[in-house]
Amino acid sequence: SFKLLLKDYWKQTQKKKKELYNYVGKDFEKYLLLNLGYAARMYPKLWQGLETDQPVGLELNLIEAFEFLKESAWILEDSGYKVIIPAWWTPQGRQRAKIR
Repeated sequence: SFKLLLKDYWKQTQKKKKELYNYVGKDFEKYLLLNLGYAARMYPKLWQGLETDQPVGLELNLIEAFEFLKESAWILEDSGYKVIIPAWWTPQGRQRAKIR
């Protein structure tokens, strides 16, 4: 699998981006922004992160983070988005924590 932070992507030189496009496709930015827009329809808080032409993320307070983990993360994941959540939040992680 391939993981790249958006803040690192936007900082890359055009030469580096062209090398990346050989791996992910030349329309990467178009599909990135399009898919972030689709995701924001499911989790409207994402619109805050899309207020720039080079989005890198958004900040959540504790309550917003809890609500995201409780409901929105699963909706996004069921829709085909890869959501990285803390291991302790998964059913397997909670089960393992109880056993220990």
